Amino acid sequence: MNRFGTVFLAFFLMMCSPGIAQDRPAINIPDVLGFKTLTGDLHTHTVFSDGHVWPTIRIEEAWREGIDIIAITDHVESTNLFRLKSVFGDDLEVDREGGFSPDRNRPFEIANEVAVRRDVVALNGVEISRTMPPGHHNAIFLTDANKVNTPHPQWKEAFQAAREQGAFIFWNHPASFSYPETTTLWWEEHSWLHENDMMHGIEVVNGRNYNPVAHQWALEKNLAIIANTDIHGPVGMSYAIHEGEKRTMTIIFAKERSLDSIKEALFARRTMAFFDNKLIGHRDFLDAIFHNSISIESVRRTENGFQVIINNPTDVPFELSRAENNDAALTFFETKLLPAGKQTTIRIYTDNPDSYSRVDLNVIADNLIMAPGEGLPVTLSFIPE
Repeated sequence: MNRFGTVFLAFFLMMCSPGIAQDRPAINIPDVLGFKTLTGDLHTHTVFSDGHVWPTIRIEEAWREGIDIIAITDHVESTNLFRLKSVFGDDLEVDREGGFSPDRNRPFEIANEVAVRRDVVALNGVEISRTMPPGHHNAIFLTDANKVNTPHPQWKEAFQAAREQGAFIFWNHPASFSYPETTTLWWEEHSWLHENDMMHGIEVVNGRNYNPVAHQWALEKNLAIIANTDIHGPVGMSYAIHEGEKRTMTIIFAKERSLDSIKEALFARRTMAFFDNKLIGHRDFLDAIFHNSISIESVRRTENGFQVIINNPTDVPFELSRAENNDAALTFFETKLLPAGKQTTIRIYTDNPDSYSRVDLNVIADNLIMAPGEGLPVTLSFIPE
């Protein structure tokens, strides 16, 4: 067996081992503003294109991480028929005429059989992979992925075929391809897609790479803020899942946990990016996440100020820094971390604590990002006991 087959088999056996705990963890981010907060990875690959795992593994990974939604988005223009055959040998029957390899829907169909049992929402999608411009785009919620596989020069026809199926389409990793990673360009082809309702979102984060230019475009052009792994190998080889690290994800605020509600939320742009313990989104949702995450456990007067205990039971830490326009008589931290899943003590110093019936601290949540370089302004209000 070649190296790829050995790695795949070892990972598959590890995932299926009865010794693996079967209690599904939950990602603890609060529901806000009347919506359910769902987590999704909308850009994943399998062995059916240039990925390294079987489609069912993508679902098992999501189940073990507590992720709600997985889109299977193999490159529509290519399949790995011969690589699949080399790995599985005679155990894999290949039918060139009507079998699973030429059928671009098969990765989703295979994954969905497990997704239904695991209560993970699987989405049928493809990555339309053309040279720049227009570059790579994902189309999800497809009914027939085969119709998107048009000849390479006919890229407009591929997007039109996806849109005719009601697909949600977003631009992947816009800073890649034939120019430096630090350069992100908007071409006429992207204007055509945007103007013709064939670009609904943009990857502000791809893998571990945040793109501030794409973030600004999302704000200016009313595109959904998207963040995905673009994962090809096992997730655990790119993210320290066993140490508690969370993969890059799109946060989706849906009316309910259903396919129709998820699709409605994406088209309504009710999304947020999560990566590296940062949230990137619109102010109202960022503010709601923050204020629904922390609770003030106690506010005790001391001889020289106040001692505050704040609880953050969620999976999102909050990185705070002091803002301007604070009460000059109050001295408090320059920066403070409210760790995920822990209580934190804050000390505020002042010469006359008895004169305060309420204490307001103006801070910036630096890891809740509203626009490139712009954290969320927050006022922490405390009522002394």
